[in-house]
Amino acid sequence: MIIGVSGYGATGASAVLDLLKEFDGVQVVDDFEFQLFQQPDGLLDLEYHLVKSKGRIRCNAAITRFKKNIKSRRTIKIAKATKGEYYKLTNMYIESLIDLKWKGFSSYDSNDLKIFDDSEFLVLANRILYKAFKYLKIKRAFPISAERYFSIQNQEFYDKTKDYINNILISLNCDLNKKIVLDQLFSATNPTEGFQFFTEAKAIIVDRDPRDLYIYTNIIRPEHNRYMPNNSVYAFVKYYKLLHLNFKENFDNANVLYIRFEDLIYDYTKTVKTIADFLGLKSHTNPIKYFNPEVSINNTQTYKEFNELHHEISYIESELKEWTYDFESRK
Repeated sequence: MIIGVSGYGATGASAVLDLLKEFDGVQVVDDFEFQLFQQPDGLLDLEYHLVKSKGRIRCNAAITRFKKNIKSRRTIKIAKATKGEYYKLTNMYIESLIDLKWKGFSSYDSNDLKIFDDSEFLVLANRILYKAFKYLKIKRAFPISAERYFSIQNQEFYDKTKDYINNILISLNCDLNKKIVLDQLFSATNPTEGFQFFTEAKAIIVDRDPRDLYIYTNIIRPEHNRYMPNNSVYAFVKYYKLLHLNFKENFDNANVLYIRFEDLIYDYTKTVKTIADFLGLKSHTNPIKYFNPEVSINNTQTYKEFNELHHEISYIESELKEWTYDFESRK
């Protein structure tokens, strides 16, 4: 079974990862975020262009961008954890998806060429060179040809992708016959997206009181959370609402579990049992070894420490009332 633990960004997914380390028979991979599906130009984008869209031009762009992703900054940790096997496996995987390759060019390729990305420049240069080449009787075009890829996939894409992911997990010393937990595998806003690549998959999504989230991402650690709006509380509230827009339909699935970070602390015993039952876990052999609610409680109700932000907190409480945690009843 593959288990993806994700959050909405700084909402406490690491707490569940730490908790799951305390159970027997569970392999937790949390040295890096396993975002091969979620990341832009990742596996889900590749699936869309090669399988769902089957675009004759877009398939080239999708493969080209995926190949660039292989050695991007985000893959350094997974490459290190697999002792370089990630590069080998990924190159083999993408080559298996390419039906045809040749030297060519499309007007849509300019973004992928190491020249000025300026369509007017390309058009003008092409006209001038075309006339010059024609006059000199040279059969050559500008921009020069580059390697192009063509691929139209069906079920074989899923079979190849499953093998690819399994091979990566094996290179991480994971036992495929046991439960494997991966950090940030599935999106919190669409947790079942990506299930199709696994024989058995479950997702745990961790959420957090928006008041504490606002304090942490906008006041305490804004420099580390710039992927969220930090220019105003109004932008933050709008962002939070949009993240939870399809909440009910996203969690109307037996293989998806929604957890409140605060419940791990204020309702520890019940929440641990809920997670254990959801995953079919029996032996919680090392309780409190990695996740200690008495320590993590310091990360809750932080908004009360900032009296000068009374207006912002009040606005969050009025606009996001259904998402604020009832701390008073948990004393």
